[in-house]
Amino acid sequence: MLTSDSPANILASRNLAMALSQGGGAVSGFAAQPGFTLTDNGDGTFTINDAQSRFGIKPNAAKPVWFFDFGSGSDQPHPALSRNQKALVWNASSGPSTEIKRPNATHAMVMDAGIGGKGTDPLFAGDGDKTLTLPPNAGRKYFRYLDTYNDFTIADLNARIEAITSDPTFYAPNLKANRWQSESAQSVAGAPYTPNYYQANSYRFQFLGDAAGEYDSEMYKLSTAWAAKHWEVQEEYHEISSAAGATDASMYGVLDGVEKFSRLNQDSHNGLDPSDPAYRWNHYKVMNFEVWADPGYARWFTNVLYIDDSWCRVYITDKPAWNPGEQKAMEIQVPTAWIADDLTFFKRNGQFSSLSGKHLWVADNDDNKILIGSWD
Repeated sequence: MLTSDSPANILASRNLAMALSQGGGAVSGFAAQPGFTLTDNGDGTFTINDAQSRFGIKPNAAKPVWFFDFGSGSDQPHPALSRNQKALVWNASSGPSTEIKRPNATHAMVMDAGIGGKGTDPLFAGDGDKTLTLPPNAGRKYFRYLDTYNDFTIADLNARIEAITSDPTFYAPNLKANRWQSESAQSVAGAPYTPNYYQANSYRFQFLGDAAGEYDSEMYKLSTAWAAKHWEVQEEYHEISSAAGATDASMYGVLDGVEKFSRLNQDSHNGLDPSDPAYRWNHYKVMNFEVWADPGYARWFTNVLYIDDSWCRVYITDKPAWNPGEQKAMEIQVPTAWIADDLTFFKRNGQFSSLSGKHLWVADNDDNKILIGSWD
């Protein structure tokens, strides 16, 4: 059974939908909450209708800015479900692999350093950090979802860094990943970005120049999280400042459905104007290995990367209630149309071999979680 649900053509999409849901019409075995109906469109998409119009408006566009279904075997943006399209060039150590993959997926994307030790090695050749461009976003909100696997332990990584690095001050890993940036962030001192990084013993998050206690915002300790190899779903979403110097920015970090931190009442742009073309978020950094093992020794395997310019999203989870302190098995869905009373999404079973006992959720642009219904 396909689970990344990213077929290469319309026929495969239609066949998948029919196999899972018996074609168009009502969704078999699904019990909707009051006011909601769920319809199978017979083309791989489902539509949710809400008699109370609780979804709100999804700013900018229904589809995510970038959507990569690496589990399907592609290393490029999804041709139908990613709003942005570009031919990406990866380094020689990175690419689709069948070696390690999520249950039911066919592949995962290897993300690996091209050089080892102390150096600067983006995953892409050529334009590096500027590869994943972002459109203007008056709505101020950003979201990313990453389903990934560390194919190394912290002990293995540190030992390999030490073995290939002559300077002992560089033994600790330094991986700059999943950053939102202005194009000038790497060339102009003080230009804004989110300096999210795996460094020393923590995976930590902040806005450049925000308040004291910046290292309190941790997704996890590396010594704990990388004690063993495992899959994890990371989510980070934030709202930038409304004006130059405004302290109304916020940031949230979620790991496997558990809220790990929040940063509130911050200045996201270090005193600069977030709407200025020179300082707005206009590209997204995937990974830059500054201090790391040499190729092949500390690889990531990635199943899905989803990047958007709103907080509106759709999930299938294994929990009938949304408790921010409770771990969840989850699969993000891909919206293709969104208005207040009606939204359509491309259904991804992902890791779930069966949807029996699973639950459909919608989050609006204010991050309110709405239970749509459940499969028997």
